[in-house]
Amino acid sequence: MLSIPKEFFQEENRCDFYVSEIMKKSWAVQLTLLDEILEIADKHNIKIWVDYGTLLGAVRHHGFIPWDDDIDTSVMRSDYEPLINYLKEELPPYRIISSFYTEKYHDRPSVVVSSRANIDIGNSPLESKITTLEYGFPCSSWVDIFAMDYIPSDQQSWKSIQKHYSLAYDLAMYTEMYMASGEFESLLSQLESFTGTKIKRDEEIVRSIWMLSEKIATMTKEDEAN
Repeated sequence: MLSIPKEFFQEENRCDFYVSEIMKKSWAVQLTLLDEILEIADKHNIKIWVDYGTLLGAVRHHGFIPWDDDIDTSVMRSDYEPLINYLKEELPPYRIISSFYTEKYHDRPSVVVSSRANIDIGNSPLESKITTLEYGFPCSSWVDIFAMDYIPSDQQSWKSIQKHYSLAYDLAMYTEMYMASGEFESLLSQLESFTGTKIKRDEEIVRSIWMLSEKIATMTKEDEAN
C-alpha cells in the first residue's frame, strides 16, 4: 500500500505556479489510485506505463506538472479490455470504471478510473468514510488509461486510417453540430463504408460512432506495422 508523507501535502510554488493543499490531496488520491491499478496490472502480467502529460511531468518536474489534474497511463490494445475487467473485479467497490465497454454514454476514447462516484457534501456516512480514506479530499480524482494500437507501415493506409479515425472522433464529439449542418448522414456513411459496418440510428448512436473509432484504431495488425 502506498504511503504518502505529511510534507507532501504542504502548499508550494512550482514553476511560479501555486499548488494548494487541496490540489496536493487530489494528487495523493490519484497516486493511490494509480498504485492500486499498477498492483492489479502486475498481478496479471500486464505492462502499463505513464504517458502524455504525466510522463512529461515525471521527466521535466520529477512529479506532477504543477497545473495537471489527472494521471495518464497506456497499455497495449491486447491488454486493454482484460485490464478493464480485472479493475472492475478487483478495485475497491467505491471506485468507478468508465469506458465504451462498461457505460452507454461514455464520451472519451480512454478508460477513466475514478476514485469515487459522488462528492462528499456531509450528509452521507459512507461518503464521509471514503473522504477519510482519501486524505480528506471530498471530490473525485481519476486516472486515464489509453489503448496503444499499431500503425501501418504503408503510408497510404496510415493516412486513410488517420483521416477516418479523425472523422469518427469529430462525429462522436460534435454530433449535434454535424446534424445541424446537414453533414452528419453523408459523413457517417463514409465511416460505415470504410469499416464495413452499419450502425443503428437510435439513442445510442454516439456510442456506436465511438465504437467505430475503436474499430478503425485496431485495423492494423502487428505484422503490418513497423
